[in-house]
Amino acid sequence: MRNPVQHYAWGSREVLARLQGRPVPSPEPEAELWVGAHPSAPSVVVRDGRDEPLEGLPFLLKILAIDAPLSIQVHPSPEQAEAGFEREQRAGIPLDDPRRNYKDRSAKPETVVALTDVELLTGVQPADRLRATAARLGLDWLRDAAAGGRPVLPAVLSAIETSATLSATSSTGLLPSTATTAPPSTRPRRRANGGPPTAPWPMRSRVGPTSIGWPGTGLGR
Repeated sequence: MRNPVQHYAWGSREVLARLQGRPVPSPEPEAELWVGAHPSAPSVVVRDGRDEPLEGLPFLLKILAIDAPLSIQVHPSPEQAEAGFEREQRAGIPLDDPRRNYKDRSAKPETVVALTDVELLTGVQPADRLRATAARLGLDWLRDAAAGGRPVLPAVLSAIETSATLSATSSTGLLPSTATTAPPSTRPRRRANGGPPTAPWPMRSRVGPTSIGWPGTGLGR
């Protein structure tokens, strides 16, 4: 079986190369080794000298080689995943477009098995703290999301999705930290006009170098 490697900026140039017996360091960062049947990068099974893409595996195993802080991830519920995928399909947004949020209909519940020390941030701040953060930083979109009677996270996701769909490009800048005691690496990136974030927030500190997980839910890998 041959398994594809994903090249993300936070990846290691050594861990996966050593695992597969390749020269070290690798030419570019190697972040994830995928073992599965994901349509964008399926594993290849060699049978009788022929290459066949792996099919039908109901989960995706990822071996992560972490050499820098990862971005925060927010994964949808099954209902959100289905609705979001259909909405972007109707809008004609290509699967490889940077504005695309839903590349399939899957909700992706997640499990992580840490092989070395890994620090994860999970959960969402309560609405009262989000309102205080919005007032301190002048984030009108967050203030509006936290002011309603519905859960905050869907409102925030909706604001981000709407902004991303309407504009493919925007200038970004670093803001002061949302927590008074948080180090600089937790500072969110947002649009210069005070709109929703245009890029994920980094995790608090260096983690890794290696963990295994499935694509999933929660904030952070």
